[in-house]
Amino acid sequence: MKTPKISIIVPVYNVEQYISECIESLINQTLKDIEIIFVDDCGTDNSLNIVNDFAKRDKRIIILRLKNNSGVSACRNAGIKHAHAPYIMFCDSDDFYSPTMCEEMLNAIENSGADIAMCGTNIIYETDEKLKLGDDEYYRVKYEGTHEVTNDIVNNSDVSAWNKICKKEFFDKYNIQYPFGLRYEDAYFFRIYMLWAKKITFINKKLHNYRRRTGSIMNQTFKRCDMSAADHLKIAFEIFNYMNKYNKYEENYDYFWKSIFIPYFNFARWNIGKTYRQQTYNIASEFAKKHYIPGRLDFYTERALAMIKNKTLEKTKKYLFGLFKIKESIDKKTYHLLGLRIYKIKIKKNSDI
Repeated sequence: MKTPKISIIVPVYNVEQYISECIESLINQTLKDIEIIFVDDCGTDNSLNIVNDFAKRDKRIIILRLKNNSGVSACRNAGIKHAHAPYIMFCDSDDFYSPTMCEEMLNAIENSGADIAMCGTNIIYETDEKLKLGDDEYYRVKYEGTHEVTNDIVNNSDVSAWNKICKKEFFDKYNIQYPFGLRYEDAYFFRIYMLWAKKITFINKKLHNYRRRTGSIMNQTFKRCDMSAADHLKIAFEIFNYMNKYNKYEENYDYFWKSIFIPYFNFARWNIGKTYRQQTYNIASEFAKKHYIPGRLDFYTERALAMIKNKTLEKTKKYLFGLFKIKESIDKKTYHLLGLRIYKIKIKKNSDI
């Protein structure tokens, strides 16, 4: 059998309402030299039967099944392990590709000599349309053409896996796997992959179609009710461990604390619910006490980290609000660093952050 040019990995779990549209979009790509790896996560609906029906008609479809329900990370890791192509793409089973996506992504990465290519995303709102303003900015492709990878480019690119094409050799050579049992797995994947990538190329077209729907994992992301938001902080710890293991921490010291630890801590703290907020603070504080070295970063980062380290919750709140109030004198990068999104934040008296 001819070696495919792209392996597309699709986790499948209880999406019978959407899976046919996803499959149709993949088997009808203008680029035919692909393999489509569906990884069944032990769902309980008719999704797997639908995939099997398509597989009988299209030999490019490969079906894997996990022994136990294990989540998106386990599905993607299994797909990567079984992929035969030199390039890997991802698709969620409730999303779908535009017809030319594979062809355009392959041309972009091959013609540019880049290590990764990224395109735009069209968002279909079945719910959470209130997030559109933030989505439009977050998923906007902010660059054109091919660039050397810099921290600014990484920070200004969305972390999603499904609008990118990657090199299979990177996963193998640098032991890149999705973190088992944690949400926000895309944040880990993208940050780790970009530690090794030298060049990135951008396609200013919305080739991927992402569905915001009730009940999806992303739909639960911003609900302030339990400890799941703390996974963002755990992802920061996992990135730290990877950097240490592969001697990437020292050269990325500023980047880790500014662009990963503080924003991910703030995300966890602002989205976790009151019951667990102090617990999250304690976890972050212990980590900062152990690994943060004062005197190596800029003033604003130093001050924010010192407050986290000393668990001065109220002072931190006042400090961040103070920066907000004098925003004219603070540049945009500082706000990004501190995890603030100006267009989303509303200052209210006695506001609980």
